[in-house]
Amino acid sequence: MNQRLSVILSATALVVALVGSTPLGRAADSALDQVVPRAKRADFAVNSGKLNGRRSSVAPRSGQIPVVGEDGKLPASLGAIGPAGPKGDPGPPGATGYQQVSTQISVGGQGFRTEQLECPSGKSVLGAGHLIREQDSDHLVLIESRPISGSAWRFKLQNQTSQSAGGQSLYIVCATMSP
Repeated sequence: MNQRLSVILSATALVVALVGSTPLGRAADSALDQVVPRAKRADFAVNSGKLNGRRSSVAPRSGQIPVVGEDGKLPASLGAIGPAGPKGDPGPPGATGYQQVSTQISVGGQGFRTEQLECPSGKSVLGAGHLIREQDSDHLVLIESRPISGSAWRFKLQNQTSQSAGGQSLYIVCATMSP
């Protein structure tokens, strides 16, 4: 079956090629052009006029438009990539010794609770967070969460119901900062 199909396709291609080069084939092509008008854009690509008669090249010379190579970079001949210079002095190490400080608190019914967390000596506070238990999320409100110094953070919560809300988590992230 595969051999028969390939023979049929080959024969069809030969007939089309032969008929297309005869006066009859050229006449059919001319008649087809009158029936199906050629699209105005078919002879002129949409962006072909944007180069204004200039050529693009991966290795451009004066007057040519440079294009990126297969590596996605402009050619080095343009000077886009200069030689590597000497390495500079190493910078400070940044933050080290990350540590999380946390506590769990309860907030009494119809009450407020202010809690302050502090980093160990020599460490700075980088950020903070809290976790209000899901069963308390509709009546326990975080009113304040902010740094009060370089090493301490203050939280303030309000309980809007008469039931005590226990097991609420507060935490801060601390680290030693290089001078």
